[in-house]
Amino acid sequence: MWTRLPRREVYPLGHHLFSRASIFTDRGLRRLITRAGLPSRIEQLSVPFTAVAIDLATGNSVLLDHGDLESALLASAAIPGMLPPVVRGGGCSSTAG
Repeated sequence: MWTRLPRREVYPLGHHLFSRASIFTDRGLRRLITRAGLPSRIEQLSVPFTAVAIDLATGNSVLLDHGDLESALLASAAIPGMLPPVVRGGGCSSTAG
């Protein structure tokens, strides 16, 4: 999927391009996740799944293996400065790099 995906699908350019947290919004990734038709919760996936992100406050790895699937995917894909961090479960997560 990623090899055929145009950059503008993930990093859409538009009126609200810049924010304080990142250069791009996560609108493109949210649309891709919605189009994939995935369940809303990680526990509903047919295959065990764990996303990995980093807690921006501590720098520790965070394993996201339950709860909201969209926020787990967005947190794992977040690139500091490029895509916004995700607040999930009271903490702020970003990418594991």
